[in-house]
Amino acid sequence: MNFDDRRRDQEDQGRNPQPRGPVINSIFRGPRPQGPVINIIFGGPTAAGLSKNSRKAYAREVMHIVGEVPKRARTGAIMSFEDSDLEGVKFPHDDPLVITLIIGNSPVRRVLVDNGASVDILLHDTFLRMGYNDSQLTQIDMPIYGFAGVDCPVEGIIKLPTTIGQEPRQTTQMLDLVVVKASSTYNAIMGRTWIHAFKAVPSSYHSFMKFLTRDGIGEERGDQKMARSCYVASLRADGVGGQVLPIEDMDVRENDEKRGKPAEDLVSIPLDPKYPERMTFIGATLEEPLRGKLVKFLQENSDVFAWSAADMPGIDPELITHKLNVDPSRKTVKQKKRNFAPERQEAIKQEVEKLLEAGFIEEIQFPEWLANPVMVKKANGKWRMCIDFTDLNDACPKDCFPLPRIDALIDATAGHEMLSFMDGFSGYN
Repeated sequence: MNFDDRRRDQEDQGRNPQPRGPVINSIFRGPRPQGPVINIIFGGPTAAGLSKNSRKAYAREVMHIVGEVPKRARTGAIMSFEDSDLEGVKFPHDDPLVITLIIGNSPVRRVLVDNGASVDILLHDTFLRMGYNDSQLTQIDMPIYGFAGVDCPVEGIIKLPTTIGQEPRQTTQMLDLVVVKASSTYNAIMGRTWIHAFKAVPSSYHSFMKFLTRDGIGEERGDQKMARSCYVASLRADGVGGQVLPIEDMDVRENDEKRGKPAEDLVSIPLDPKYPERMTFIGATLEEPLRGKLVKFLQENSDVFAWSAADMPGIDPELITHKLNVDPSRKTVKQKKRNFAPERQEAIKQEVEKLLEAGFIEEIQFPEWLANPVMVKKANGKWRMCIDFTDLNDACPKDCFPLPRIDALIDATAGHEMLSFMDGFSGYN
C-alpha cells in the first residue's frame, strides 16, 4: 500500500468512524462510601480559564498549525524509564501511583497522581489537619465534575508551595489547590496541572516518576503498600466511609467500634498507697472471698507493673540479645525529616527524653537507617509515639510463624478457674 492509498483509507475512516465499545473510565467495586465520589475529575480552574469564551478559544487553539515549540516549554532533557526503575516493584500489579509530597510545610502522604484529572485537589480534612482554616480560601463559583458528570461543590482555592524530590534534585512550585469535601482514602489528588507544572513524567507501571530540576532529572518512587491500603480501605463494607487516613493520624489498631468491650462493669483498685494514681481494674461482679484474694495478689505483685520507661530496666545482654536479620543486599534508607505540629513536637520531645533517661536509646551521629516517629492519639487524649519502620520491615525476611499455635494456648488454660485479659484490650499481651 502506497502513501496515497493510506491517505484515502484514513479519509474514509474519518467519514465513517469505526464503532467503539463502551469506554470505562473508572470501576468501583463493593459498597460505596458516603458523600460525593470523585474518580475522574474535570472542570475547575485550568489553563482554559473560567469563562465560556476562554474555554472555546482554548479548544480552537489545538486546530491551529503547530509552529516552533516555545522556549519556556522546552525541557532540554530526555526522561525515559528502564528496567532498573522496576527495582522494588511487586508484580503482577495494576496499582496507581501514590507518592508523598510536601505541601505548604507539611509532608502529606497518600497523594494520588492522576493524569485523568484536570485540577489538583486537596481534601478538606487534610486541609484542616495542615493547620489552615476556611477563611484562607479564595471562593469560586464553579464545581468540579467526576464520573458520569456528577458535580462536587468546591470549598475554595488556596495557593500553596508544593515540593517533590530530595536535595539536590528537588523542586518547588506554587500551585492553586482546589479544596473539596469528598469521600476519598487519599489526602490529595494531583492532576495534569500539577504534572505539567513540574514537567513530570509519571509511570504507574514502574511506580515511578521523573521530573525536571535545576540539577538534572529528579526521581520519586511510588509507594505500592500505601496504594493498596487505600484500595482495600475503599472497598471495605465497614471501611473508612470517606475519611482521610494520613499515617500521622491513623491508629494502627482497629476502629473503636470494632474493639472488644468488657463483658461487665469495672471498678478501679489502687495498687500502691504511696501512689494513688497507680491503679488497675477488676470486674465489678466479683464476690468475696475471690475479690479480696485477687486484690491482695495484685497489690503484693505491684512491682511487675511498669508505669514509665524507667520501670523497665530490660534484660542483661549476656542472657539474650535481639538482632534484626536485615537482608545485606538491600540499600539502607534514611527517611526525609517530617514536620509536626507544635503539640506533637512537644509530645515527641517528652517521649524521647524519657527513653534517653531510662537508657533505652542513645544518640548516634551517622545512622545507616533513619525512621520518623508517628504520633497516634490515644483514647484518653494523650499521644502514643510509634516509629515508621516500613522501610526496615521491607528489608527483613518475614516470619511466617511469629506466634505459638492457638491450640497450645487454649490447652494451657485448661484446669484454671480464671483467665486474665489484663492489657489485652490495648494489644500488649
